[in-house]
Amino acid sequence: MTTDDRVIRIDSKGEPFLGDPPTGFHPKNKLVNFYEIATEDGNAVWGGEDPHSAVQWLRQSPLNSRLLVSCWEADEEDARLIIEPIDITKVIYAVLAGTQ
Repeated sequence: MTTDDRVIRIDSKGEPFLGDPPTGFHPKNKLVNFYEIATEDGNAVWGGEDPHSAVQWLRQSPLNSRLLVSCWEADEEDARLIIEPIDITKVIYAVLAGTQ
């Protein structure tokens, strides 16, 4: 790689540096978002791929339940976790509050 192929990037301290271009993420298989409703004590009460069903389940779940979303790369036989579960409960409630 020549200097002409390099790009200006920003390090973790916010300082610019000359570096290699970022590489992209190109999954070989289908990416699937998996939604899960967990009670306050961490027990899963529902899980699936449909975000609308996830919100419905959250609204009907006990107080302090959480809506988690993770991303999986899936083929016909296996699935591999790509992104660890993220708690999106507050985001969902904020959106619901703004639309009513």
